[in-house]
Amino acid sequence: MGSLLSRIFAALYDSLSADVEAAIFGDLRRSVLRGASGRVLEVGAGTGENLSHYAALVAEAAAMPSDGATASSGNADAAAAAATAATGPPLRPYTRLVMVEPNPHMRSRLHTKLDALSRQEPTLGSAIEVVDAGLPSLPFPDGAFDTVVLFLVLCSVADADVAAAVAEVRRVLAPTGKVLVIEHLAATADSAAAHRQARWATPWRVLFDGCRLQRESVAALAAGGFDVGGVVDRTWHMNPFEDLWLARVGVGTAVVRAGGKGGVEEEGSTST
Repeated sequence: MGSLLSRIFAALYDSLSADVEAAIFGDLRRSVLRGASGRVLEVGAGTGENLSHYAALVAEAAAMPSDGATASSGNADAAAAAATAATGPPLRPYTRLVMVEPNPHMRSRLHTKLDALSRQEPTLGSAIEVVDAGLPSLPFPDGAFDTVVLFLVLCSVADADVAAAVAEVRRVLAPTGKVLVIEHLAATADSAAAHRQARWATPWRVLFDGCRLQRESVAALAAGGFDVGGVVDRTWHMNPFEDLWLARVGVGTAVVRAGGKGGVEEEGSTST
């Protein structure tokens, strides 16, 4: 039953999220992804909703004149072409991009989107790596990435694995790295939204591939050694269905807390 529901969820994911992506999350994703730099790992890449945003950011970087000023929209294509001709492959706001996704049905759709991108932008598409993996176990060495992208992924980690998942993110992150965060959270305690989330918690988890409506993902990052001062709570309203998870969303950037180290656990630290 679980495999069947995962297959159905993957098949419906893009259509179910189309309205919220158009109204809110498309712009939000691109805004947060502007912080991606160096070696980038996206955990829980799903069907590849961020692919178009990575491509757009690459195009923007390629369109930047040498003096650092932004090219006007009317000259963006010409500037990008000139930059490519002068320097070879398009400039990137990152040096490596790895996208991991454990659900084979989601990953299949990610590959389909990546193939389409590769036909349009061969250099960009061929440079993106897709890996069958997920939290709490990632097949990468300590400190392998400068940026880890967590967009709507910690909510689906099993309850018993949350601390280990955060520790794994910290392990693969370079000491000066950052985590880009968009994670829906539990609604404010005792609010009407919180009561609705409580009623829907179990069926939501079953129907949406293990998603926990009331997961406090930002608090989990803080408990795992991250400074989450750069993550702010946001709230949006669309309709009764979307409002169940839009009631409170953590958005921003987390870094390893001062005194700690990315790539390894602090000496003497323990997981709970």
